[in-house]
Amino acid sequence: MKVPTIGGIVECKCGKCNDVTGHVVMAIVGGEIVKVECRACGSVHKFRPPDKPGVTRVAKAPSRKAATGTTAGTRTPARGAQARAEYDRWEKAAQRAVNAEVLPYSTTGKFEQGNLVRHPVFGLGEVLLIIPPDKTDILFETGIKRLLCNK
Repeated sequence: MKVPTIGGIVECKCGKCNDVTGHVVMAIVGGEIVKVECRACGSVHKFRPPDKPGVTRVAKAPSRKAATGTTAGTRTPARGAQARAEYDRWEKAAQRAVNAEVLPYSTTGKFEQGNLVRHPVFGLGEVLLIIPPDKTDILFETGIKRLLCNK
């Protein structure tokens, strides 16, 4: 087996690409590769060797963060009856959008409660709440997102 060297190329599982791709070795500790950079997407992460055929891995229990559904920049997703109520309200807003003005979302946009907006990623939404000085809660099909605005 070849001894790994910094700058060398190794096969590794990339979490961002979700595939086994070529990676550049960035750091070695005690003869073990510890940090690599994906040649496909440029992400730097710890070395994860590709799975060997015939070897099954035991899945880890989800982290507390994953179990609660919170991620950076988003709010906790609604569950159950609350999610149904939010979706019903979004459907009414979508029906209203047929005849009403829909504003393009922008962080510099000025919105009022009840405005309909079109976000490039989240799609159609209704402004629920303006939070001074520069935030707004907008209901999209996927749930409520807190975004920047220019009050």
